[in-house]
Amino acid sequence: MEMEEVQLTSNSLHRLCMQESPDYLRELIRKTRSLTDKPFGIGVVLAFPHEENIKAILEEKVAVLQLYWGECSQELVMEAHNAGVKVIPQVSKYDEKIVHFSLLGALRMQERPLFAIIVQGREAGGHVIGQDGLISLVRRAVDLVGNRDIPIIAAGGIVDARGYVAGLALGAKGVCLGTRFEPISI
Repeated sequence: MEMEEVQLTSNSLHRLCMQESPDYLRELIRKTRSLTDKPFGIGVVLAFPHEENIKAILEEKVAVLQLYWGECSQELVMEAHNAGVKVIPQVSKYDEKIVHFSLLGALRMQERPLFAIIVQGREAGGHVIGQDGLISLVRRAVDLVGNRDIPIIAAGGIVDARGYVAGLALGAKGVCLGTRFEPISI
């Protein structure tokens, strides 16, 4: 938890990873709350068993639920919204036929109360499913979102200030860094 403690004191939104056990997840949520009064989120891979963990996240009223690799249903978004939890789907494709984790699929949720959309390019490490590069995806996402009040967050291969500035130049309102904060010994 030491790395999380460092991140929790920074000016960022920290995300915990979903755990296999809802009881352990509740323990992590409560431990995190004991370390900070700042909001934090939890990333959930929908392709894995997740129902009990999402129930725990909503009951604990975590600030943000980040969803990827699966169907982000209207019911789930509304259930989270009613619990006071903000939903951020992560998309990595533009393809109209792939509704689960595509940009067009997320935008079909425009009537749903989405907090933001994370757009992840193939440059990312970890949970990568798309083949489109970040530059083309962010540009398309910003154009498609248009005047809707849904911020686009760029993710994938952003490791320094240049990547951050590039994301903003493409129209993203922020960036999501995954493995950038790997702790090292000096």
